Amino acid sequence: MKKTNPFLLFVLLFFNNAIGQNLMRFSFSEVAMGTQLKIIFYASDSLKANDISHALFKKVKVLNAIFSDYDKNSELMQLCNTYETNKRVKVSNELFDILYQASKISIESDGLFDVTVGPYTKLWRKAKKNQKLPTKQQLLQAKKAVDYNYIVLNHKNKTITFKKYGVQIDLGGIAKGYTSDEVLKMLKNYNINQALIDFGGDITAGDPPPNKKGWNVELSYTNSLGRRISKTLLISNMSIATSGDYFQQFSMDNINYSHIIDPATGLGITKSIQVTVIAKSGTFADGFASAFSIMQENDIENILKKNKDLHVFITTINYDSTKTWDSELFNNYQLKN
Repeated sequence: MKKTNPFLLFVLLFFNNAIGQNLMRFSFSEVAMGTQLKIIFYASDSLKANDISHALFKKVKVLNAIFSDYDKNSELMQLCNTYETNKRVKVSNELFDILYQASKISIESDGLFDVTVGPYTKLWRKAKKNQKLPTKQQLLQAKKAVDYNYIVLNHKNKTITFKKYGVQIDLGGIAKGYTSDEVLKMLKNYNINQALIDFGGDITAGDPPPNKKGWNVELSYTNSLGRRISKTLLISNMSIATSGDYFQQFSMDNINYSHIIDPATGLGITKSIQVTVIAKSGTFADGFASAFSIMQENDIENILKKNKDLHVFITTINYDSTKTWDSELFNNYQLKN
């Protein structure tokens, strides 16, 4: 048996500790995709950290130019505006990949997450602007082009085919999560693993900060009495996304409508709900947070049984009462006092 050199062991331990001590915390923030994007990471060189941050935000701008449905010149809108059925369209790796990820969530959620809700989205943006609900006829017309099965992905050639005339894609329920995953991948390519991306309150985390077990993330909700209640979660190499009408809603005819559209009806949901999902990726956390806002609890439980890396906390307010519900392992991530 080969003997261990105690001096060498000491040198290695000292060297590893020195690396940890030299790491500095850097934080960079910019407006992106209509919200605030904050990137935190640990590195040993401030000049290098600044260069990396510029590269990261540049990547985010590139992805926004691909995914945006507000920019008529985006790759997504150019794809949608071809209006040709059964035509194979070559797309970028990023657009193909996000649509592939979206299709997986659509299948698992039985279509309650569906990026083809674009026709409904256009109606609701007009409704919000004009303070007038879409007509039944408008909703029925839009419904003709809404079904995730109308998008066909060819993995070999990275092409997209629409099976229906007028398909419009809205990536708003998944784009921030996917972009956060891409930012974390870029950081790892720079050999930076201790990082956290806060994209408008949705969190994607890498390895914990030096000498920590994880990243502290605050989860809060408002109960029926208007009282703010908070709990702290401890995560690493996980993502957290929160969705619901607490954040974006508008009122018409004395009814509060959420920005979350139910693909089955074309209407914004009206129940007062907040859904927080913990998942292995920002993409899945983002997508399932939207889907779970629409789904019934028993359907959510069925999905969680198949996906052991998904965890959820739900708050609903009904008149003067607040109901909270969490999945079996969600509280394992809660920091105990």
